[in-house]
Amino acid sequence: MTTRKQITEYFIQSFEVEKEDALILLKESIQSIEENINKFILPVQEHQRNWIKAAHTIKGTAGNCHFIELETLAKELELKTKEGDFQTCETLISQITILFNQFKNSEN
Repeated sequence: MTTRKQITEYFIQSFEVEKEDALILLKESIQSIEENINKFILPVQEHQRNWIKAAHTIKGTAGNCHFIELETLAKELELKTKEGDFQTCETLISQITILFNQFKNSEN
């Protein structure tokens, strides 16, 4: 699984920023992903458009962080939400939430 340290190093190398700035970028990315995960609490049938947007934002933020596992799951969720495959969406949301929480609660 991608670690905080890997993402911090990715920011430092890719964006040529100091460690302190990379940590700020990491913190902002975590907040963005968490805010969008929380949008999945509402039933998808009532809020399909919001789910698509949230999945798209998570996919982009994860991609910008080079958090490939999360980006892949969010991409699949975006597609399945557009297709109306809500059963698969529930599974993907669960996987995204578990992966993100493991990452968020890790120490490095």
